[in-house]
Amino acid sequence: REGNEKWKLDLMLPKNGKEKLYPVVVFIHGGGWRNGDKSSGVFRDYPLEYASRGYVCASINYRLVDEGTILDCIADCKSAVRWLRAHAEELSIDVNNFGAYGNSAGAHLVAMLGLSSTQDELEGDGPYREYSSAVRAVCCSATPTNFRLWGEEVRSGGGRAAALFGERDTEQVMELASPVTYVTSASPPFLMVHGTADTTVPVQQSDDLHALFHEKNSQDVTYLRIDGAGHGVFRQHASETVPAMREFFDRVLRGDGK
Repeated sequence: REGNEKWKLDLMLPKNGKEKLYPVVVFIHGGGWRNGDKSSGVFRDYPLEYASRGYVCASINYRLVDEGTILDCIADCKSAVRWLRAHAEELSIDVNNFGAYGNSAGAHLVAMLGLSSTQDELEGDGPYREYSSAVRAVCCSATPTNFRLWGEEVRSGGGRAAALFGERDTEQVMELASPVTYVTSASPPFLMVHGTADTTVPVQQSDDLHALFHEKNSQDVTYLRIDGAGHGVFRQHASETVPAMREFFDRVLRGDGK
């Protein structure tokens, strides 16, 4: 999509990119919906690694809340997935096998990609609406899942909430933007990671999502609930989380291990 510097993504492609169709992993940076960039740290390194292993990878930017609201963040991520599907032929993309990874705010956004693909109101006004924004495998760490329960600032509608949710009815938008709103028995596979000592996004957020997956009989949900880990749980426990993510995407998107 053209017209904004935030509507850009970095593509990392397999070396022999035209030999077959490749699964896709979309990487979405965190930063509290206020900052962060697609080219920083692991959001450059992980895509390069996955591309070397036969994935088409996209590390994406999206409008931050200084330019809009959290609904614009969601819409931009969906637009990026649609763009990838629209260019599937030239990029040798397997349109049926999209995954996504994010941490913190990025985890919220990848969870929304996985759970809310049937919600037309969240697609935004971007192009390629004839293409799906769905992903079929989600790896999310330190994930905000329910804004109605996350902190006094959100509940009261001041401070952080005012920036995130804008001028629309706060309760309505908090529900629209919360992954827990969309869990069904047909939810895609999830690999969830959260540390019990996270003081930024309480572990209760992932506990509640995991419980809801169980309640709705969602299939293929794995939860790594790591005692004593903080908000940077994915990197703090990389010896456990990185191989788990690799196995998860290989199994769901490529059928390895079946």
